[in-house]
Amino acid sequence: AESYIAAYPYDEALTVSGTTLSGVEVKAQQPLVAGSFAQGVNPSLAYAAGDELIFRNLCALIRIPVIGPVKVKKIVVTAPAGAAIAGKGTVDVSSESPALSMKENQSNVITLTTEEAVDAVDGADFYAVIAPQTASASYDIEVILEDGTSQVQTLVTELTRAGLKSAEQMTAYDAPVFYGSANCYIGK
Repeated sequence: AESYIAAYPYDEALTVSGTTLSGVEVKAQQPLVAGSFAQGVNPSLAYAAGDELIFRNLCALIRIPVIGPVKVKKIVVTAPAGAAIAGKGTVDVSSESPALSMKENQSNVITLTTEEAVDAVDGADFYAVIAPQTASASYDIEVILEDGTSQVQTLVTELTRAGLKSAEQMTAYDAPVFYGSANCYIGK
């Protein structure tokens, strides 16, 4: 039987050698979108030796809750030095639980940005897509508002990824809640 590999998002730079898919990218710069992650930033893949392709997510998500009223301009997620949460990597696509292994252009910082600040009047959840990690670590998460003020919270967890079929089934790791008001910005 023939085997098939499908990857999302499409990228001409992806290469296959045997059952290894190379060039899978977790972007260090991601669009800031309220309520979800941006289209095209959460890599997934499918491998089949028959006629059924089942996509599996390769990354972890950090949910960053912000309570308004505030206008969010940027969010920066910083992992410990040496932790590769962004970059390009490889995957053994034939594995029942494919794992992304970062190989090049590694970064311990992911930045979510937008041209126009996102209005979180009633609050909003933002999501950072990161390469999964196997060791528990502290992640500093900085939310920067349109007026330039910012606040940093720390998330301590092991950001792993389960072999799930769709984004709707993914579990996000919750960062501490960020609170905001017109005059102050306080963490809980």
